[in-house]
Amino acid sequence: MKNKLEGRQMQFPVLNPVEDFEYWNFSIKTDNKEFIKIRFSLNKTFAVPVKPGVDFQFIDEDLNETRESVIVSAEKVSFDSDICNVKIDDNFCVNHGDHYEIYVKINGNGVHLKLFPIFPEWENGKDGIINTNIVGTKFLGWNFPVTHANIEGDVYTNGKKIEINGTGNIEHSWGNDSIGKEFNYLFLGNCFLNDSVWIYFIGFLKDGTIGAKLINIDKDGVQHNYMKDFVQKDLIVKFNDITNQFDIAPNLPKLISIENKKNKIDLSIEIKEQISVDSDNNNRLRAIKSCDFISEISLNYKDTNLKMIYKTNTISEFYSFI
Repeated sequence: MKNKLEGRQMQFPVLNPVEDFEYWNFSIKTDNKEFIKIRFSLNKTFAVPVKPGVDFQFIDEDLNETRESVIVSAEKVSFDSDICNVKIDDNFCVNHGDHYEIYVKINGNGVHLKLFPIFPEWENGKDGIINTNIVGTKFLGWNFPVTHANIEGDVYTNGKKIEINGTGNIEHSWGNDSIGKEFNYLFLGNCFLNDSVWIYFIGFLKDGTIGAKLINIDKDGVQHNYMKDFVQKDLIVKFNDITNQFDIAPNLPKLISIENKKNKIDLSIEIKEQISVDSDNNNRLRAIKSCDFISEISLNYKDTNLKMIYKTNTISEFYSFI
């Protein structure tokens, strides 16, 4: 199994160190209600000289957090342009064909995992989810080489080795962080719900426009794009039941909902717990504020005589550029 866009897409070292980025992001939920986040970045510091890095985050069932990070020189990086084969120092993610292998070890903490894809990949294409047709010269490529996988292996944390099983995905993104000049806020994520994968992206442009994408992928690889156009007249976005208005201060909203009247479908994101904050501009999109949060996802199908509600917990992501 190989996604055509899972390999390196940007030139390396990047042409514009203060704006260009590329990363592979791994989100994992274990059977014991633990969460793992890993990021391989080809431009972690957004400075000259270009320095890649790796971030590791482990959250146990009581929400205790272990975080590690490492930055290396460009000479300690290797990759392929047509397949996921990224190595940063001794840390790596490799596509072996039938499975992916991830190894991270920073200050004794990390993982050694195998991911066995059970759902097809999602390719948004080389045009990206944000491109010149929407926001001038800005660009954000966003794809999932693995939308849903069974995972097995070991976690190393606080001097202990923990054997885990669970599920997760691999996200690959690249572009330039100037999109922050066009956006106020971004919410994005992926979840497994009702025997299929759902991918969601909500963006607030500085002109007051709100856009969203909501894609469903089943086991056969059939994709249903419920919000094909990024900006659409049938879209209603609410924060704490207030339509099309959002203010970050002082906290994230407790409830985010997307409604598409034309397709009779709602997606609700109830924020349960904020689990990390980056406010030092050293995050992948150079946002002023960014965080991950544990959320309960509810999906409502509405038809004449039928209403189905499905729920699950996942990790979503938030970025503020103001």
